Amino acid sequence: MRKILSFLLFLASTSCFAQESWTKLGDSLIHDPKSMAVLAQKTAAKHKVFDAQPLGPVIQSLQQGYGRQFKIFDAKFPLDSLKQDLKKGLSPAQLTRKYPQMEWGTDSIFIYRFERTSWEGKIEQVFAEAPYRLKFGMLPQNWVRPELSAAHFVFETYTTGDSGQGFYFYGPLSSRPLPKSAARCFQYVDFMVGEKPKTMFSSRNKELNYDVTQRAATQLQQFLKDEKLERRQRFDQVLEEIKAKYATNPAFRARVDSVADASLLVGSTYRHNVNPYILPCLPLKKRFEIMCRQPLDWSCGNDAAPRFHILETGKMAAELGELQVFLLAHYLIITDSYGSLEGFPKGRTYFRELEAVGMDILPLVVGANLFYPKHPMAFRENLGTALREVAQTEMLENGLLQYISDPALDELNRLSLIWLYRNYARTNRQAQPAKTEKLRSISGTLPPKLREALLD
Repeated sequence: MRKILSFLLFLASTSCFAQESWTKLGDSLIHDPKSMAVLAQKTAAKHKVFDAQPLGPVIQSLQQGYGRQFKIFDAKFPLDSLKQDLKKGLSPAQLTRKYPQMEWGTDSIFIYRFERTSWEGKIEQVFAEAPYRLKFGMLPQNWVRPELSAAHFVFETYTTGDSGQGFYFYGPLSSRPLPKSAARCFQYVDFMVGEKPKTMFSSRNKELNYDVTQRAATQLQQFLKDEKLERRQRFDQVLEEIKAKYATNPAFRARVDSVADASLLVGSTYRHNVNPYILPCLPLKKRFEIMCRQPLDWSCGNDAAPRFHILETGKMAAELGELQVFLLAHYLIITDSYGSLEGFPKGRTYFRELEAVGMDILPLVVGANLFYPKHPMAFRENLGTALREVAQTEMLENGLLQYISDPALDELNRLSLIWLYRNYARTNRQAQPAKTEKLRSISGTLPPKLREALLD
């Protein structure tokens, strides 16, 4: 099956490229060549198992269709009246005449629906606008989590009770089966990368008692205070002193081990970051296990600490030959927004490390980028930036264009791949005009509305 997929996706040269890529990428790789060689062998073995996997069940696209957004603010009438008229199926013109306060947005917008789990663990039905025009290189969305929905509309009332917004559909939103090649890409990501375990790179466990986590945090802070580590001065000298005490003092060793266990409850945030001081004392395998299980909490998108944490864990995984964690760590970095790239050497995204161990780049990228019945995983701007490191640019571009041109693929996913391609193209200002023109050359294969996504 994978051979068929490879043909469809221009992947005939992928497997032989992995060995050649080490030479081309050379010193830019962050992992030791011996470690990469071991991981490449394991990747090849895993690919053989994947080759034998039958195509999975049919995957339906997200429900999608066209409509128009409406809003109403400070209504001078009960919104229950509007809700009843929406249920009756009054047209936009009829609604406007009866409720002149209603504001109608742009006509013929593209809307899709998906499910997500709220922070309370509840399943939410979310409707979002997917504008054709790319804005700021990001995925533009207009969220509506309706309290009221039907085949021809959704409506959400604000907490004030006199305002709200919704979408009026021109027809019921519908889905369609994904073509086999696209479904196989999902299957490739699921098999090769897999889902992130709940205890790995997660936020703090909200089910834990507050007093328990507070005691753990106090334990870490007290250790930093007792060892005079709150100010990072003479780091190398201090670290050597701590390592010596750990090796010779059983009581201190027991305390460090206890602090390491406490860090599994609260993580290693800036207020109590003990990792630089205690992890070097521990065996590599123990350090690796702690890094995998520590909670990751960060203040905002400009906080790069989680990215450094995941990257460091990926380095340990490479050294230990732990392929699954290696793939997951790099995958999380290229598909999510763990801080900005400015804080990393030459703005690296570490995508080429995946390419170097022999991962099939195109199905990996397509599988990460396509909309899935649940909330999509990939942060498309970051993934587009990561693609600038790919050495197989011709294969990547041609493959993406083939998917975008495929009429069997639903419109939302074709649009999603256009966003990805454009994000990728803009990472190289010198080559951007040529790459963008290459995208525009397939405009004849696109529906009229979808061509708008090719405009600046």
